[in-house]
Amino acid sequence: MTIPRPTAVEATGLGAPTKNATYWRGFEWYEIYVQVRDNRLRDTPRQRATAIIVRDGCVLLVRDMYRPAFMLPGGGIDDGEEPAAAVTRELQEETTLTATSSQYLFTHDGKYNHHYVFSVQADGEVDISHDPLVVEFVWWNGSPDVPVHPHVTEILGKANAVPARAENDCSSISPEAEDDV
Repeated sequence: MTIPRPTAVEATGLGAPTKNATYWRGFEWYEIYVQVRDNRLRDTPRQRATAIIVRDGCVLLVRDMYRPAFMLPGGGIDDGEEPAAAVTRELQEETTLTATSSQYLFTHDGKYNHHYVFSVQADGEVDISHDPLVVEFVWWNGSPDVPVHPHVTEILGKANAVPARAENDCSSISPEAEDDV
């Protein structure tokens, strides 16, 4: 007799995935490390490395499967890891972009995360197929048609990197066309 594995929702009783929740997808198990919705189990804000990547006046944003809006690439800083190393690692994991340089800009305290914000220059083409959490990306031109989390516009405003050309077509971004933040 096989015992069915409980879903993350059943296991926690919280209605949200646990940090090391296991999900069934097709015929394989994937360990997906996700933050508990609304950080219900955390006493302190999550430490997050956040990347600002600008090409042709457009900012790279990603969306994960548990969020309705786009955010800047990045993710949690592992214990003992430097924020600069975390931003490089997270960028590679989420987008396969290779950071060629990163410059620390500032910290930003959001509702759930303490962001270490970096301006990043990166080589390569965005490929999100390697991260099962990331389901979409966009080179954002500031269009109000793209849903973004409030902290994104706050961070970009602080960095003077808010896309100013809403009429700019960001669909043909090339890796060589990077701007400095």
